[in-house]
Amino acid sequence: MSSSATTGAPADLARKAFAKAERDEDFRKLLKDNPREAARQLGIPIPDNVRVEVVDKDEDVMYLVRPSSPVTAKVSPGCPLDCSMCSLYCWSGSSS
Repeated sequence: MSSSATTGAPADLARKAFAKAERDEDFRKLLKDNPREAARQLGIPIPDNVRVEVVDKDEDVMYLVRPSSPVTAKVSPGCPLDCSMCSLYCWSGSSS
């Protein structure tokens, strides 16, 4: 898989998956139960070494996601996100 095929994939997955889940209750359940298959249906491959967890947010709960060390995070060139605070690290081109 080339790095250009995955650049921005986490942000694309979140945007597309949440939009579809709002309209489609079956997809919402699939996204929660099997996010890898939900991503595949959207045409967004998830590398084998990446685990995806979907959490339903409650209004009275705040989630803080502590990212990997910026030194070890795999950030794709050109990613528009501020990765010092980002939990959507762009996937590298390797799925091994």
